[in-house]
Amino acid sequence: CTHCGRPNHDVSRCYKLHGYPDRPTVGRDRGCGRTLTGRSASVSAHPTQSGASFDDSGPSKPLSIMDFTPEMLQRLMSIVVSSKTPTEKLCGTVSSKHSWLLDSGASQHMTGTVSLLSNIRTIPPCSIGLPNGDRTLAIQCGDVRLTSLLLLTNVLYVPSLTCNLISISQMLCSNNCMAVFNNSNYFLQDLQTRRMIGQGVEHEGVYVLCQSVSVNVTHGSSSFNLWH
Repeated sequence: CTHCGRPNHDVSRCYKLHGYPDRPTVGRDRGCGRTLTGRSASVSAHPTQSGASFDDSGPSKPLSIMDFTPEMLQRLMSIVVSSKTPTEKLCGTVSSKHSWLLDSGASQHMTGTVSLLSNIRTIPPCSIGLPNGDRTLAIQCGDVRLTSLLLLTNVLYVPSLTCNLISISQMLCSNNCMAVFNNSNYFLQDLQTRRMIGQGVEHEGVYVLCQSVSVNVTHGSSSFNLWH
């Protein structure tokens, strides 16, 4: 073609000069009369004849919810539901009611087991969003002594919660400590004394606190011996 320089057609059939043909409407027999604007529709609806080719790289219209069939929407919903596995793992598969999990997304400590709390007190109703999307109210809070060196204060009692969550931000602030993570465990260190005050391990994608911890600190050294 002397106009666009592409092979297999001449200037009389140049789409860039004369314009592109209208794209076909498909799917009316399935209750959908919209024009299909994707690349695959253009190629299948306009097979080349006598070796002719054309440029189908024009802009396509973004898909909207109206472009999906009921079958496609059902499949999309199943994908969304299956994507909740990490949340279910957080609250379901990690051992017992006495395990405490670190949660970087929680603004408050929470437990579903009232017997773990001491110094229980009544608070104004506090709305809590559960991992399954439901909401509930917390009307009590208390304190939890995790180790001799680690205390959680203002822990919300959420009866329908199936696990115990430690708010990382609240723990670091109230205990004046820092947390160091790697791919298999983590350590908590007091910022003032540099003493190790806790540790935990990674388990199935979440970090779990080890509550039975012995700490041997060598002053003046950055090395620590820990066991549990």
